[in-house]
Amino acid sequence: MKKLLFVLALMLFGGGLFAQSSAYSKEIYKDYGTFKLETDEGNTVSLGAFTTINEEQVAAHEIDMNIGSKRNVKENLQMPPVTEYHYELYLVSKSIYEGDSTDTWVKGLRIYVDGEDILSEQFPEGMTLSIGVEPTLIYTHHCDNQFCEFEVTWERAIYEPRIRK
Repeated sequence: MKKLLFVLALMLFGGGLFAQSSAYSKEIYKDYGTFKLETDEGNTVSLGAFTTINEEQVAAHEIDMNIGSKRNVKENLQMPPVTEYHYELYLVSKSIYEGDSTDTWVKGLRIYVDGEDILSEQFPEGMTLSIGVEPTLIYTHHCDNQFCEFEVTWERAIYEPRIRK
């Protein structure tokens, strides 16, 4: 029984290490730097942001299977693949509370892609998220544009005093 618990704990620990390093192992498209605000008590509210990019080859017949298409299925299958770009937007908490790193709560978060507020219909007043000390994926975006511009804004951010790392 002890061996089984040890093996399960080892697997969870290994999976956690893989999950922590996976965001940093991807190609970083753009690093947006770190927002930092220090309080009078010596605590810090701080967030870092970056975007990763991954080039994907998508079969053209997956894109162009319109009902009114005049091409037959055989022609669609013979078309060369189309390049699409997969973006992932990450935030990471760098907040400090009483000397320990901690998560950060973000209220009123808005994400803009090429100047357009992309979540305004789902979250008219912005999202509220807890951002961990390891990179937290907050948005994925697929498009055929290799040079997308991302912007993240929020109304309030506060460190999480209950969960220390």
